Amino acid sequence: MPLLEEIALRSAANTETFRRGKTYARNGAVLAVETERLADGNTCISGRVEGSRVYRASFVVDTSGRKIVNTSCTCPYDWGGVCKHIVAVGLTALKQMEKAERGRLLSRGDHGLEALVLRVSYDAKEDLLTLQPAGLYGSHERFSPSGRSEEEEIVIDADGESRLIRRDLHAERTCAKAVRSAGFFDAGTGRFFARGTEGIYRAVAEGLPELSKHYKIEPDESARGITNVQIAPLSSQWKLGGGTDWFSFSVDWHCAGLSIRPEQVERLARGLDRAVRLSDGSFVTVENAEALAAVSDLLSEGAKRRGVGKRMPLWRALDLAARLERLGSTKMASPPPAVDELLRDARAGRLLREPILAPALASKLRPYQRDAVAWGAFLRHYRFGGILADEMGLGKTLEALAILGTERPSGAGPSLVLCPTSLVDVWCGEVRKFLPNFQVVAVEGTATARVEARRVGKDADLLVTSYAAFLRDVEAYLKPEQPWYYTILDEAQFVKNAATKTARLVRHIPSQYRLALTGTPLENGVHELWSIFEFVMPGYLGSADVFRARYQKPISEHGDQRALAELRARTAPFILRRTKEVVAPELPPRLEEIAQCPLTAQQLAAYVRALEAVRSDVFGTVETRGFKRSRIQILTALLRLRQICDHPALVLKSASADPSHSGKMERALELVREAVSGGHKVLFFSQFTSMLDLVRNALEKEKIRTMTIEGKTKDRGGLVKKFTEDPLIPVFLLSLRAAGTGLTLTVADTVILYDPWWNPLVERQAMDRAHRIGQTKPVTVYKLVTKGTVEEKVLELQEKKKRVFDALLSESVSAFRGLTWEDVQQLFEPPPLSGREDQGESENRKKKENTEEKRKSERF
Repeated sequence: MPLLEEIALRSAANTETFRRGKTYARNGAVLAVETERLADGNTCISGRVEGSRVYRASFVVDTSGRKIVNTSCTCPYDWGGVCKHIVAVGLTALKQMEKAERGRLLSRGDHGLEALVLRVSYDAKEDLLTLQPAGLYGSHERFSPSGRSEEEEIVIDADGESRLIRRDLHAERTCAKAVRSAGFFDAGTGRFFARGTEGIYRAVAEGLPELSKHYKIEPDESARGITNVQIAPLSSQWKLGGGTDWFSFSVDWHCAGLSIRPEQVERLARGLDRAVRLSDGSFVTVENAEALAAVSDLLSEGAKRRGVGKRMPLWRALDLAARLERLGSTKMASPPPAVDELLRDARAGRLLREPILAPALASKLRPYQRDAVAWGAFLRHYRFGGILADEMGLGKTLEALAILGTERPSGAGPSLVLCPTSLVDVWCGEVRKFLPNFQVVAVEGTATARVEARRVGKDADLLVTSYAAFLRDVEAYLKPEQPWYYTILDEAQFVKNAATKTARLVRHIPSQYRLALTGTPLENGVHELWSIFEFVMPGYLGSADVFRARYQKPISEHGDQRALAELRARTAPFILRRTKEVVAPELPPRLEEIAQCPLTAQQLAAYVRALEAVRSDVFGTVETRGFKRSRIQILTALLRLRQICDHPALVLKSASADPSHSGKMERALELVREAVSGGHKVLFFSQFTSMLDLVRNALEKEKIRTMTIEGKTKDRGGLVKKFTEDPLIPVFLLSLRAAGTGLTLTVADTVILYDPWWNPLVERQAMDRAHRIGQTKPVTVYKLVTKGTVEEKVLELQEKKKRVFDALLSESVSAFRGLTWEDVQQLFEPPPLSGREDQGESENRKKKENTEEKRKSERF
């Protein structure tokens, strides 16, 4: 028992006297304190207090330390009870006693924070998880979630010894904060709780593992099972049934050795859950839950129908197999023979038996082209459609004709080819060359001529018409007397935009089989693939909204590798894509060179003036209307800048057409002269026909003969024949859009791309007019780019779009990023002064200096 307790002073003095005595003690007015143990066991405490004068005060405390039995003070106080001086002496003595006791306890050693433990229990009836934190200070436990508590406390240990606890309130507060962040809610009682399936799963799967990095977790017997979260894959057993052109499926699901309900699987597939909960309340985290998205729509469809399973067309079996491959941990019971054969043939890309080729083609096809015919026979056998996407120059037209002419049934009706207007004659010529027994009819010309051609075509093997003519006579093609045998879309990128009238109408052409031919099925994004697939295999990739959510947005906006891999797996059997490097190694190399061209002084002045004007207009438009609604203005502005890069005369009526006013034109003419003098033939591409006019005029002045194909050109075939056969015509001037496809010009081995186009695949098509089967010489391609201008930025955008196509047929997703306002802003950066302009300015300065010196010499 202490010698003195504060309660003795409080009970002996009135409130005001105690307050004033406490002030004396706090201000250090007590000069000395003495303590003496008396013979009767009581304690005498005395001291001197400095007030208006120095007073001596003393008092006696009984053995309990709680009662004052005698007092004495030299002050005149006589109001009853103890005076303020006695209170001051007593409080000062108390402080000295506590200090001495603390020193004695510290000499024994105090209790600091040894550990923070989190005790966990579970109430199954209430589905309530409770967490009780405790700070261990020796054998004593303390915890304050708010941290508002005494930092020091004297306690009695089990051995009866007094010790001092020094609390770590900061650590206790930090622990409480971490527990809240781990998913437990604070009830304000020092305990924390998690309730219900979702809350408890978050707490035990994420919260407790994170807390265990810093604190000791102690689950009691009730919580041991629920805090032990298992991780296991979801496995499945698929049972397939079916007939010759359909199949059905049912599926059993298991996880951690237990059967899982279909509704649980569906929630996992939709991303609503990440785990399944067992009967004892514990959890199993499904490690392949994300992969379930691959079969989520199949599960949803299957759940809508009760019984044996969901009946689906046979082609969906390929879709299912591709999805199950992504899912993993699956077993498929022996599938029906029809499904088994389909899966086998799809993996091989051909049937077990080789197709019997049309006699006229047997000796003309290369090995890889025979493979294309075998692939076409596989599609036809299973009534699938497909995309023939071989690289330009490998002979897709010939491959398509071989598919048409191989094993053609005797009663088959005519087939239909839709192609660009410029390729109608090309198709007819290829048919007469490779399938002379085929009757082909070109449907073109006036309305009367087209009606007559279709009348004759009823008994023909093949009708060929343009996309434009198809739209004019659409009813005739949508309602033929009998379905078309094959419908083939050549240059199928014409229907890449699903919203166009052409894309919507071609889907309704009644046809037994469908093929799409294109070397560029994805020019700008995966959404174009959906549009083409909706023609060849309607519904295979789902609705536009489903495709957008499952593939387009994840790939384009987030570079989702899983979505890309799933799309590749689903489409692979129906896309045939080979490159020249793989199937035609004997083809001579194609060498590409970027020729950097400086701005002339005239170009620089025109470019800077135009840039200042269009930059102000474009940025103002974007600010008021937004980026997406300003694209026409942006493209118009960029067009003006790109034309100046070609030659100022394309934009400025007052500008001279002199080649020396364009650094690019000067470089292009140098390349033409060099090629012609070396005996080479040149393909010269530009997207601006007015630029082709300038080049033609310049070359004519140098006695270099040219020929031209542009949009208005009629007899393309005749011009190609003349250029090929006439050695005196070394240069073919070609519009990039009008002549970039459908022409074989292997007589040329030099290609000049005068102005970069946004889409590199369009440029690649132009290069492949010369670099294709039949070429015997290396092909050199010059891409002309004006330094420091928008054209250099176009090259960067080209690389992005090139990867869009490569990603689907390889492993990259980095290209699926749309053009942003930040990209566009970079296009409008001002050009740096080129060395040519610096040199020009230097020469002008020297001329001025020489003139000035001459004037000075004449003056003297």
